[in-house]
Amino acid sequence: MGDIRDTILEVAAKRFIQYGYHKTTVEEIARDADIGKGSIYLHFKSKEEILLELVRLFRTELVGKWIEIQKSRCTPERKLYHLLKTRLNYVMDKKTSIFSFSVKPERLLQKIVGVAEEFKPQYLAILESVLSEGEHKGIFHIKDRSEVATILYEMVSNILYRINFDQNFPYESYFESTFSLMVQGLLQKNKK
Repeated sequence: MGDIRDTILEVAAKRFIQYGYHKTTVEEIARDADIGKGSIYLHFKSKEEILLELVRLFRTELVGKWIEIQKSRCTPERKLYHLLKTRLNYVMDKKTSIFSFSVKPERLLQKIVGVAEEFKPQYLAILESVLSEGEHKGIFHIKDRSEVATILYEMVSNILYRINFDQNFPYESYFESTFSLMVQGLLQKNKK
C-alpha cells in the first residue's frame, strides 16, 4: 500500500511543478499514477493534503542531506557553505519553493509555510552545531550562536523569496557574495 502512496506523491509533485497546483486535478494525478480516483482518497483526504505531504517529504529529505554534511570531515566554514548551498540548490532543483507550486489562496499558503516552519528548529540546530564546532576549533568568533544561525538560515530564505519574483535574479552570484561576507564576519576576532 505504501507504494501507491509514494506513486501518488511522485506524480503529484511532477504535475504541480509542471502545471501548477491549481491547474492539476485529482483525476489527472490518478490517471498519471494509473490508478482510480478513489484510490487517491484512500491515502489522502484532498489535493491539499497531497501538497502538504510533499512539503513535509521535501523538507525531511533536506534535513537528511544536512545531517550528512554536518557529520562530514569538512572544515566548519565549508560545512556552513555546503549546508546553505544545498538548501538553495535543493529548492531550485526540486522547485519546492512555495510559490513554484503557484499556490493560492493565502490560507493554503499559510498552511504550507506552517509545515515548512515545523522543520526550521532542526535546520537551526544543525547550523548552531557547526558554528559551535567552529568556535571550539578557534575558527569562528560568535557572540550569539542562535542569532547567527537564524541570520544564515534567513539569508537563503531571502534569496529564495527573491527568485520567486524575478526568475532572472542572479541567485548563484548573490549567494556567493553574501556567504563570503557573512563568513568574513564570523572569522574576524571581536575587536574591543
